[in-house]
Amino acid sequence: MSLQVFSYQNNPIAFSQKDSVMINANQMAKPFGKLVSNFTKTEQTQYFIDALCKQYSLKNSEVLLSVNGGSNPGTWMHQKLAIKFAAWLSPEFELWVYDRVEELLLTGKTEIRHKSPAEIIEEGYKLALQEVTLYKEQLQLANSTIKEQAPKVEYFEKVIDSKSLIPSSVIADHFGESAQWLHKELKTRGVVWKVGGVWVLTAKYKDKGYAEIKPFPYYDTLGNLKTKNQTYWTEKGRMFIHNLLPESKAA
Repeated sequence: MSLQVFSYQNNPIAFSQKDSVMINANQMAKPFGKLVSNFTKTEQTQYFIDALCKQYSLKNSEVLLSVNGGSNPGTWMHQKLAIKFAAWLSPEFELWVYDRVEELLLTGKTEIRHKSPAEIIEEGYKLALQEVTLYKEQLQLANSTIKEQAPKVEYFEKVIDSKSLIPSSVIADHFGESAQWLHKELKTRGVVWKVGGVWVLTAKYKDKGYAEIKPFPYYDTLGNLKTKNQTYWTEKGRMFIHNLLPESKAA
C-alpha cells in the first residue's frame, strides 16, 4: 500500500492506494469546516454504501474504514464514496478529487505536488534562458534579413534619388498642392491616365521624354521588401507642367 499526501488550499489530504484508492475523509472535510458523520449518517449515503458493497463485492471496511491511532488515523473512504463526499462538500473540490483519483489509477502517481524553492528557481532560470535564446534567434534572423535586402534597398535608392527624376509630390508642392491634385489636373488636360494603379502619360505625350516609370520600394505588413511602379518626371517634364498649369497656383 502506498500513501501520498496532496494539498488542497494548503490543507493536506492523504490518498492511500492498493487495489483501489482510499482517501482520508477527515482531512477532506477540514477545509470546509464540516463533519464526516453528517454525511455518512444520511439515509442516501447508507443506501449508496450498501449498493457499492453489493455491486463490487466489497466489505464495509473496504468502503468506509475508521482507523484509530497509528501514523494515519481517521475515517478513510473508498474512492467512489470519497468522490460522492467531495461533491457534498463542494463541486470544485469534487473535480479536484476526481482528477487525483483518475491520475493515481492510470499512472500510479499524480503530478500535483508542492515544488521546492530550488525547483521553482531552476524552472524560472530555464524559462528565462529559453526567452533569451529565442530573442537571440529572432535578432539573428532580423539582421540576416536586413543584410540580404540591403543591396536591393541601395539599388532602389540610387534609381529614385537620381537628380534627373522628380516625383509628382515635389512638383505639386511648388503649387502648394498634393500629388493627387497634380494627377487630377493633368488627367483633366489629357496628359496622364491611370493604368493598373499607375499614372502614365497618354499616347500624345508618352514619347516626349517628360516622365519615366521606375520601381518604388516599400515594406509590407510582414516586413518584406516589395516594389511597385511609379511615374517620375524629368526636368523637361517639370518645365512642361509649370508651363501647362495656371501660374496663379504656383507658390
